[in-house]
Amino acid sequence: MFQRILVVLEDTQSQSCVFNTALRFAQANHAHLCLVDLLEEDLRSLTETATIAGIRVEVSELAEKTDQALIETAENWYADLIVMSHALHPELIPFLSCTVLT
Repeated sequence: MFQRILVVLEDTQSQSCVFNTALRFAQANHAHLCLVDLLEEDLRSLTETATIAGIRVEVSELAEKTDQALIETAENWYADLIVMSHALHPELIPFLSCTVLT
C-alpha cells in the first residue's frame, strides 16, 4: 500500500520509535524511505540500519524547518506516508496528498 515513506526525525526522545515504526512499514510494504532530520544529526547509523534491512533509503534536507517546507518535500518526493512524532498544524492537513502517522 505505501511505497514511499517520508520519516521526520525531530528529537532524540522520539527518533528511535519513529524510525522503527517507519522501518516496519517499509519492510511490510517493500517501500522506499526518505529520512528528514530536523536536528541535522548524523543519519549514518539509521541509513545503515535501513540498508541492512533491505530498504532503499535516502536523506533529504529541508530548506527551512517549517511544516510548509515539510509538506513541499513530501509532495516533491511523492510520499505515500509521513511518519513523525508530532501532528502537523491542522490547517495544513488539507494540502497533503498522503497519509500522516504520528
